[in-house]
Amino acid sequence: MLRSKKVIFLAHCILNQNCMPRNLESISSFDISLLQLLRKFDLGVEQMPCPEIGFYEVDRDFKEEHHEDFIRICRNYAEYVGGLIGKYIRSGYKVVGVVGVAGCSCAVHRIMKGGELVEGEGLFIKSLKEELKRRGIKVDFFEIDFDSWEKSLEELEKCLKRLVKP
Repeated sequence: MLRSKKVIFLAHCILNQNCMPRNLESISSFDISLLQLLRKFDLGVEQMPCPEIGFYEVDRDFKEEHHEDFIRICRNYAEYVGGLIGKYIRSGYKVVGVVGVAGCSCAVHRIMKGGELVEGEGLFIKSLKEELKRRGIKVDFFEIDFDSWEKSLEELEKCLKRLVKP
């Protein structure tokens, strides 16, 4: 079997900038440098669903306030992703972590408020952490900031060096 048995979960927009809110996309599609970094550590990739395009439209403006139904979708998606993480772990895989994106519902450390990044978790990541806790699963969370791409990749690489052998 040639499987590395190591996997990382990525926010949808990391691999598909087309789903970003209008005027927040930083490139036209995706940046191959992240995939090259993950390949260096022999990591498989799971692209998490985007609750924002699941509830709103693909072509949309950024929203700071969300409808209760959006929060429900975040919980549903978190339940699905939490179940998938559990399946990998039960099958003997190492789930290295979850990579979110600064500013949106997948934010791990910084959310957008009033046009500024401030400390906080996005609704989807918050729901996912709650779901993983409910399931007794512990994984690391990382955050990518598209406005500080190179710095984000350097920080992720440092963490990956600590967590997995390339």
